[in-house]
This record gives sequence, C-alpha cells and structure tokens, in this order.
Amino acid sequence: MTIRVGQIPYLNSIPFYSDLSCPEFELVSLVPRVMGECAREGQLDAGLLSLVDCLKLWDEFEPVGGMGLSIKGRVGSVALYSRVPMAELHGKVIGITAETATSVNLLRILLEKKEKVVPLEYSALDTVDTCDAFLLIGDQALQKPEAGMAFPYYFDLAWEWLQWKNLPFVFALWMVRRDVDTLYKAKLAEKLEKSLKMNIGEQFESIKNEAASDTMSADDVVQYLGRFRYLLEPEDWTAVHAFQQAYQTLEIKEELVK
Repeated sequence: MTIRVGQIPYLNSIPFYSDLSCPEFELVSLVPRVMGECAREGQLDAGLLSLVDCLKLWDEFEPVGGMGLSIKGRVGSVALYSRVPMAELHGKVIGITAETATSVNLLRILLEKKEKVVPLEYSALDTVDTCDAFLLIGDQALQKPEAGMAFPYYFDLAWEWLQWKNLPFVFALWMVRRDVDTLYKAKLAEKLEKSLKMNIGEQFESIKNEAASDTMSADDVVQYLGRFRYLLEPEDWTAVHAFQQAYQTLEIKEELVK
C-alpha cells in the first residue's frame, strides 16, 4: 500500500521532508490551495494542509503528531503590498495570489474585523497595475518584489495578527485521513519527527546552501527557517481556536480567487 502525501514547494516546509522518500509514501508537490482541493476530492491521504482546509476537513482528517507551521512574529513570506495604509483599503481592489488558502482569509479578518474596512474586490493577481494592494505568499513573498513607490506600504500578516491578538499564527497543520491504516499514520509521524530533529539539530545545514539564491543568502535561509515553530505548543492551539472563531464570523463568499 502507498499513501499519497502532499508536499508544499515552499522553503518553510522543506525541514519536514528529508526522511519521507520511501515506498510507503508518494510525494505530490502542490501549492496550499490546490492541496486543499485534492484533499477534499479524495486524491490525497496526508499533507501539510493550510489551516482553513484543516478546519473544513476536520471530520475526514486528523492531526499528525501536533506538527505544523506556526510563527510568533514576522514571517516574511505572507506579505501585503499596498498603495495606502491598511485602514484605508475600504472599497479598494486587492490582488491575491492563486496559491493561497489561509492567508487570504487571514487578510480578510485583519481588514474586516480589525481595521473595519471592506475592499471592493479580491481579484486574481494577474498584474499589479490594476490593484490598490496585492498579497503574496511563500517563496514569491520572500523574493521581495520591487513594487517601487507605487506600493510603499508593506504589511507582514503574521506580525499584524500578533499585534492584534497577542498570539502566534498557525499557517498549516500536518493532517492525515482518518481512515488510513494506523501503522501508516505512525510511520508518517515517525518520519516527519526524524526529519525535523535532524534539520533543526544541524541548524538547517543540509538545506541552507541548496536553498540560497541571489535574493536570499544561506544565513538568511537559516534565520528564516529558525523563526518557525514546527512542533506546536499550547498557545498555538489557542491561536488555531482564535482564528477559527474569527473565520466563522466572515461573510461567506464564493471562492475569492479562481
């Protein structure tokens, strides 16, 4: 038997996958939004699911060993670039990357519940020219696009959440389908924990040089990965609950980004 395991192609998730190359697991590279779609359609057995998808699929999936992606502070890879302050985005157009599932809803919560503003539209980010602000996530955001003077305001959404709620933000949780054989669940948890222990223990030595780029040095890679909490603590679960409560108060809309 082989189970299909979603693999997010972002730098922040690499520490989980070092020991997952084995016959029991078929790794499938998927951005967060598409991973959630595959999980809902029964095409995926496990993965680092975006928090919104975890909440939607809780009856079908369960957490794996309390592992995920949490950060208490600036994340750097979930960024809103804007022409105006966040509090002035009422009635404006916000471009959204098609890769996001949770970050777009975190942005909605920060705008609608914290700042009390409602944008005119969240649109697919084809070009920044028609947007008043735009949201990037993952490695795209880490590359810090040159928005120039047209978008002088930069907001790190994890930092904005911390300033508001005094809680970390949990972007994703490792989840496995509840009907997967117990032995496979245990092996998945064991492999993930082994990967984390190795990478954290060696201070991401085997990742940093390969992941380094023109815009991100090896030291930058280590600093970035070191911001995350991969094994969730009690305050992270409190943060999950806080996000769930806020998310449930949002007006239900059709899928924001097609």
